[in-house]
Formats: sequence, C-alpha cells, structure tokens
Amino acid sequence: MRHFLPTLLVFFSVTLFSYGSLAGVTELSLSTNYRNQKIDSNNFTNSLSYTGSISYYFWEMSALELSYTKGESKQSFRLTGDTESTVATTEFELIGVDFVLSFAERKAAFQPFVKVGAAHIDKVFLLDPAGGTEAETGSQSGIAPSAGVGMRIRFTQTFSLKMGVDAWASPINDDSDDPETVDYAGRVGISWMF
Repeated sequence: MRHFLPTLLVFFSVTLFSYGSLAGVTELSLSTNYRNQKIDSNNFTNSLSYTGSISYYFWEMSALELSYTKGESKQSFRLTGDTESTVATTEFELIGVDFVLSFAERKAAFQPFVKVGAAHIDKVFLLDPAGGTEAETGSQSGIAPSAGVGMRIRFTQTFSLKMGVDAWASPINDDSDDPETVDYAGRVGISWMF
C-alpha cells in the first residue's frame, strides 16, 4: 500500500512523456479553496488550500490527473469564562491520482466532468489552548478514495476557468479508532491546455 502512489506517479510520468506521437493534450491547472464560517470574532472556522494539477488527455474526453493540495483549517472558540480563544488547527497535504471523464469535446465552450480516484492524505492536528502554547495533538496519514464533479469554461483555445467540488474520505487507517469522515472542497481556478 505504501508504494501505491509512487508507482502511479511513475506510470503517469511514463504515459505523459512517452506518447507524444498520439497527439494527446496536457492540461495544467491551479486552483484555490477558501471557506469562512463566523459566529463572532472569537468563534469561527476558516480554511484555505491551494491545488496544482497536471492532466493528460489520452482520449478526446478522458484524462489521467495528478494533483497536489496543501492547506490549513483553523477553528477558534472561546468557552464561557475564558478570556482568550482556543484555536484548533489542521494542516493537510494531499497527493491524488484521478480518472477524469468529460461530457463534452475539448473544443466545447462548456465542459462538465466527473472524476474518481485515490489520494494520499497527511493531516497534522495542533491545539493552542486559551492562554497556553500551541502543541501537536496527533496526526493522520493514509490512502483514501476521492471523487469530484466540475465544469470547465473555455475562453480561448488553451485557457479556461475551472471550478468544481471534490470529496475524499478520511485516511483509511486500519489500526486507528478515528471515525471516518468525508471532507468536501469547492475549488475555483484556471487551466491551460497544450
């Protein structure tokens, strides 16, 4: 299991660079996700992440996508009687491999798509108690299934706006008693095809 993603990365690299004569198309994408839920200045949740991906379209409407995401989520809360807020932070990194299926040709102005695959997820949990010092409280790492839906809006032959929603399960950890969760992220970004 530990060699799953490196093997897929090597396969993807060989596929990407050895089939140039098949006239496949490569897409580079950059996107971001920001979310803020605020009750007041002491009680809020916000998260920010960035994703970079490279996709190789080996058929007109099918691609293999390799992506990297790095981000952070903070939850601040102040208990009754406390003078300072407690802040719980989750830092996360994902490396994903997905099969992407478009429902329109690459020349279409609107290109809806779905994707399914797997991601290797690393999470680090930090806690900064009210009046205390921030400390790591745990971590989680593993491979999890992922899926997503989205839309690409083409402005030029090579430049597009790309938006979508991705979901992935919490890392599959057989030796952990942690409950399984599903994380969602809405993304907006740009992409170039060449």
